Amino acid sequence: MATKVLIAASEKGKDASEGQVAATPAVIASRPCEWTTPGGIQMHCYNPLEVSFLWEKIFAENEYGDGGIVYPPGAIIVDVGGNVGVFCHYADARCAGECTIIAIEPIPQLFHCLQKNVKALRANCSLHNVAAGASTECDPITLDFLPRYSLLSGSQAHSNCAGYEKLAELHNLPLDLVQEAFESVEVECPQSTLSDILQQEAVSRIDLLKVDCEGAEYDVMLGISETDWPKIQQVTCSCSPFLLIGISHLSYTQ
Repeated sequence: MATKVLIAASEKGKDASEGQVAATPAVIASRPCEWTTPGGIQMHCYNPLEVSFLWEKIFAENEYGDGGIVYPPGAIIVDVGGNVGVFCHYADARCAGECTIIAIEPIPQLFHCLQKNVKALRANCSLHNVAAGASTECDPITLDFLPRYSLLSGSQAHSNCAGYEKLAELHNLPLDLVQEAFESVEVECPQSTLSDILQQEAVSRIDLLKVDCEGAEYDVMLGISETDWPKIQQVTCSCSPFLLIGISHLSYTQ
């Protein structure tokens, strides 16, 4: 019997010049700091307002709880694009700590925050500081880390900045504020396919695969082997509708 894969996607990936000015975290100092959750947990991060924004989206607005997504006890959850670990905290809470979380975050600065933040969880956590790519023969990849806007770190940072600069010009907004927000540092990250990581973890099933990696989602999916697709019960992916079509084809035809 074919494995049923639920795909819940948010509408991302539109050219910023075509959209409206979205409510986004404010630009602040680009150095490691902390933010305290409503429950009193100290979250290590680079932008407290950004983490507060994520916490609101994930916990209060239940971004990863809609669309029929379930979190069974003992779940094995894979988080591709772990950032500083807000979703890890959400998954831990939904499973009351009875789960295994495999989190993948390529940006070293964010990975160090992730390492610290998962220490507060009851779940069994396994962390990988790699970029999940499409091929097993990938060279290290150069990504852009945005200290003031880490949510947009990755391979698409420069194109995102160009789009927001154009949007700022259209709305007569200060261009220097946009440029400051998108100040970046190049970092070199090793690559691996998701299937290679799953093989290392020796998992027989994945109850939920969450993918949010700023334009690299399709490469992540291409890195899942035919033998691993039937193991995946649910997928939640932040992507454009066009990418969703490709992912649907992959998941149902493997």
